[in-house]
Formats: sequence, structure tokens, C-alpha cells
Amino acid sequence: MRAFKRYSRAGFTLVELMIVVAIIGILAALAIYGVRRYLQSAKTSECKNGIGAIARGAVGAYERETTPQELVNEGSEASAFSHDLCGGATRVPAATPAGKKYQPNSAPGADFETGNAQGGWKCLKFSITNPVYYSYGYQADRVDTNGLGVGTVPTRSRP
Repeated sequence: MRAFKRYSRAGFTLVELMIVVAIIGILAALAIYGVRRYLQSAKTSECKNGIGAIARGAVGAYERETTPQELVNEGSEASAFSHDLCGGATRVPAATPAGKKYQPNSAPGADFETGNAQGGWKCLKFSITNPVYYSYGYQADRVDTNGLGVGTVPTRSRP
């Protein structure tokens, strides 16, 4: 009879409760560290993908051959084709508060929808429609005297 009476008043001791709370605290700290690391990795991936897309667009634009529209008579040659760089584009967004996302405006003439066939984002055929943490821009410079441009440099900056 005594054994049953002892188990009827069963409960957790203060030591057991403190151990459980400590274990939960350790697991919470590990989870917070993991989530923070995951968010940092996601932001870095966004930046790498954006700069990679700008670089691929610059290479594609340079490799497109441009020739003047002209009629070629029999026995004559056309003008030589050329490779041209797209002119630079302004930074999008121009200013972003640190730690906040920016949703690019997809309206014609805004954000990544600026430029034409010779320069800007449209020349690179580049656009971002998802929210971004970073500002993107590029500058194209001709570095030789023959008129052939090389060296489109994608840039990334954090305001």
C-alpha cells in the first residue's frame, strides 16, 4: 500500500525542470545561429547571381555582331562588323537603407527597364523582378584606341 501512495504524489523536481529549460535554451541558441547563417548565405547568393547575370549579359552584348544596314553590290565587300559594349547603367536602386529589401519597379523607363540598344539595362537584356538587398550598376569603358571596347565591369555596392 505504501508504494502506491508514494507514486500518487509524483511530479518533477526543481532540478529536472532546470535541466529541461537549459536544454531548450541551448537548442534555441543553435537554431538562431543557423537561421542567421542561412539568411546571410541567401543574401550572398542573391549578390553572386545578380553580378553573374550582369557579366553574362555584358559578354552576350559584346559578342553580338553589329553591322550597318547596307546594300552590297556584286564584287564588293560590306563594311566590317564590330563588337560594341553596352553603355553603362545607373545603380538600381540608387539608395537602399541597410538591411531592407527593395522591390524593383517594372514600369517602362524605371529601374532595370531603362536604356536602349546601345546602353543601359535593356542593352544587356538584364532585369530583376524579385526584391533585392543590394544595389546593382555597371560601367563600360573602352580601353583601346582601335574602337573595340573591352572590359565591362559589373559592380555591386551597399549603401
